[in-house]
Order: sequence, then C-alpha cells, then structure tokens
Amino acid sequence: MVKEFKSTVAAAILVALSALALLALASACGDDDNGGGGPTPGGGGEFDFSMGDNFFEFEGEQNPTITVAAGAELTFNLTNDGTAIHNMRVAGEDNSFNTSDDAVSDPELMSAGETGTLTWTAPPEPGDHAYRCDFHPDDMKSTISVE
Repeated sequence: MVKEFKSTVAAAILVALSALALLALASACGDDDNGGGGPTPGGGGEFDFSMGDNFFEFEGEQNPTITVAAGAELTFNLTNDGTAIHNMRVAGEDNSFNTSDDAVSDPELMSAGETGTLTWTAPPEPGDHAYRCDFHPDDMKSTISVE
C-alpha cells in the first residue's frame, strides 16, 4: 500500500512539474507582441501612443520615429493625457498633409482624457512619412520610416 501511495505521489509531482515546464515555455516563446500592445520591430502592429501637452509619446520617447515594414498595417492606440485638444494625422503615399490619402484618428478631435485609434497601411515602397497633430503641427510631429 505504501508502494502504491509513493507511485501516486510521484506521478502527481511529475504531472505538476510538466505543467509548470509547459507554462514557462509558453511564456518564454510568447507571440512577440509585447503583451498584445507592442509593435513587431521593423514590422507592423499596435502602438500605444500618449498625447501630452504638445508631444506624442511612445515607450518613453517623445515624438518618436517609428520604423515599419513596407505594406504593414499599423494601429495607433491614442490616449490624450494632456490638457489640450489633440489628434493624429499620417500623410499618405503623397507624403502631403490634408490630402485624400491621409489617415486621421477616430475621433478626429480628442479632448483631455479621451482615447481614439488610427489605422494606417504603410505604402509598398520604402520612404519616410510624416505624422502630426493638426492642432499642434509645429510641436507634435515626427516620421514613420517605411523599410
């Protein structure tokens, strides 16, 4: 009876250790998207941007240049953490603002504390594309570098 008990305990320990090993492996492998909100380096994905008073912020950097793959679809999750009205506009393939190929945040006007999104597909050709806030175009601006 003691022998059967030891075998049962040993089997239970083996099952528990196997489950822990699988959990650790799954955590280590992940899906490389930094918890669902991060970009794929050089690829596309989701970018969580904060809009402060006259700057965009991503991963602690103000008005960052973002590098993405040609043709990648990007989603910018925007939070207005500032006090002023903000938005985000990305110049399209013509790299000019206020033309029909621009992508603009939804909603187009975000007051303090509001959130929105902007989805943009990078052009198939490499190049730099500007983004900015329409309300603070001289301060809140940078570039998306398409590789």
